[in-house]
Amino acid sequence: MRERLTFKQYLRKRPDSNDPAGDFVKDALQDRRLPRGGSWERLENYLYGRGACEGALDGAKEVWAEWMAGRR
Repeated sequence: MRERLTFKQYLRKRPDSNDPAGDFVKDALQDRRLPRGGSWERLENYLYGRGACEGALDGAKEVWAEWMAGRR
């Protein structure tokens, strides 16, 4: 049985990477107001509201998809 990590827990355990996804993870771990879960749309809206660039959004979407794939 797989461990069901919250999104924030997943971010903490995800291996470092030198790409937009890794940049998102580093930034997200510093952001105390980052949504704890919910939906991709909620996170995307939050990031748009914070002025995230397209690269950051692409990285976030990749990490969100990884997390969701691990939950199945």
